[in-house]
Amino acid sequence: AWINVLAAEHVEYVAVRAGESIDVGDPAVTIEVLGPRVDHLTSPDRDVFAWFGDKGLTINGHSVVLRLTYRDVRFLLSGDLNIEGSEHLMADPAITARLDAHVLKAPHHGSHEFYRPFLKAVNPQITAISSGEIPDHGHPRPIFL
Repeated sequence: AWINVLAAEHVEYVAVRAGESIDVGDPAVTIEVLGPRVDHLTSPDRDVFAWFGDKGLTINGHSVVLRLTYRDVRFLLSGDLNIEGSEHLMADPAITARLDAHVLKAPHHGSHEFYRPFLKAVNPQITAISSGEIPDHGHPRPIFL
């Protein structure tokens, strides 16, 4: 339904994947796409997403992950990334090398589904957690905090 709305409003929709960048027209700003990471299991022309055991884990695990740099400050926007998705991203050394950031938008609202090596690789000075009361999923979780 949302793709139909974008088409009706003449808004261009483009899927992104690891290794791409987004040009916002400002040389002080760079946006790197770190996820989702696609695999090429059957041919180099066919993108395949890893299956993480169920639909919810797979969808969240393939969240769009962006590293935004403004001059000398790096922000990592991690979407709803979970343990499986973090491990999958970090299996690619080129992605792991790009995770370091000053500010982290916490994965999945500060859920208990986080991968400690991922947080260590980001090594943020500041972490922001996007969470709300309705519906109450218990986020952020004490173990994440």
